[in-house]
Amino acid sequence: MYNVRNAVTIEEAGYRLSVSRSTIYRLIQSERLRTIYIGSSVRIPTDAIEDLISQSPPGRTSVRAEVSR
Repeated sequence: MYNVRNAVTIEEAGYRLSVSRSTIYRLIQSERLRTIYIGSSVRIPTDAIEDLISQSPPGRTSVRAEVSR
């Protein structure tokens, strides 16, 4: 179970990763970024953000969200 203080909004996650809200939603859709729901609100655990960053290849400065259409 997550502590609400350890989860951030879509906007806060975008700020922390320096990406747009759209990119955050693509990362969620591609299952590269975990989410939790508090009522109808979507939150992203801070450890999910850290996991995403740690999964990025060394020396790479960007994280791409690939979504098949």
